Amino acid sequence: MKEWLISGDILAYVFVGGVVYYQHTCRKKTKLVLKKYEETLNEAVKENKNTLFIKEKYAILNKEEKEIFKQVENKLKQSNEAIYEFYRELTRHTSPENLRNFVSNIQFATLDINDSKKKCVFQSFYDQTKNKITIYTQLPKTLTHDLLHLSSNNQSAKTNGFHAYGTFKEDSYEIGNGLDEGYTEILNQRYFQQVAINSPKLVRLSSLIEKFYQNPKDMETDYFNACLENLILELTKSMDIKDAINIVLKIDYVAIHPNDHIFYHKVINKLIELYRQSHKRQETKEFVKEAKKQIVKQK
Repeated sequence: MKEWLISGDILAYVFVGGVVYYQHTCRKKTKLVLKKYEETLNEAVKENKNTLFIKEKYAILNKEEKEIFKQVENKLKQSNEAIYEFYRELTRHTSPENLRNFVSNIQFATLDINDSKKKCVFQSFYDQTKNKITIYTQLPKTLTHDLLHLSSNNQSAKTNGFHAYGTFKEDSYEIGNGLDEGYTEILNQRYFQQVAINSPKLVRLSSLIEKFYQNPKDMETDYFNACLENLILELTKSMDIKDAINIVLKIDYVAIHPNDHIFYHKVINKLIELYRQSHKRQETKEFVKEAKKQIVKQK
């Protein structure tokens, strides 16, 4: 019996059991944090004292803005070919009104070439608070992804694309990071034909969220204008605001725990349920068909 207890198989079992327990604990803590964020946001909505979910309208470019855009474009053309080509590609896909954050941020952005020999999980990284892109490899494939983050960052609104953070009373909250990452990669693939992705589950979930929009280009506009509130309000055409907040936070959980396949499947089934309650039979049938495709993909 003693030999059995100290055998390699048992030690491996104990080790694996420890990993499982650790993962379970981490997932539980994440759910508690996200639950707190949900409660904070729901309380803010209930008391009607927040400004997070007020419909925002987007103005057309005025004469002064057009002149600034032209100056920035000329400067990029002369100083940075890669970013100039990125900007030119953006103009082919989206309206000038959606490029305000790019033009604002690129004028003061910094670029850090990190030549450290240490391995890094990122090829490049955008720090939204510092408006800085760090590059870890020569001309990384992820540069366009991070430039999209820069193009959708509105620091004054504390929102980067669909990733928002703030406080209500004395409680802080954060919401939309998973959706922001997934949708950023969707646009990265559409605009720049990038196929290597690090977060396929977030891409799939974000593509399903996009189907709640009557016009997908409106989601693109909300993203570039860093307007999570407009996305939430678009979702409330198909569900109540509590469900809208909850589903975005569930995608945040998937971002933190991408290997929790059971939870991922539950999120897709929840999206099917929410879509079905507000759309016609044929629309729902097509949505379910697409959603089921995402369930069988495990990576």
